[in-house]
Amino acid sequence: MHEQPVLTHILHTNERQAMRISDFWSERRMHQSGLHRDFYRICDIEDSLCISIPCPPPRVIGIAWHSDRVFTDASG
Repeated sequence: MHEQPVLTHILHTNERQAMRISDFWSERRMHQSGLHRDFYRICDIEDSLCISIPCPPPRVIGIAWHSDRVFTDASG
């Protein structure tokens, strides 16, 4: 999980709003990642919408919705 960009961002900034992997990585970058190769590709995941629940750092409690397509602001 050290490569997951939303988790990395939360750990470095303590920001807690909803974020997508696609907010940080292009489709090309996603497909080059070990995270995609080892997990997301196997599960047909193209993006994750993640939220975190407030808790004392350095812990992170999160919920992620995975999709086989990239989330957009208009995704329904």
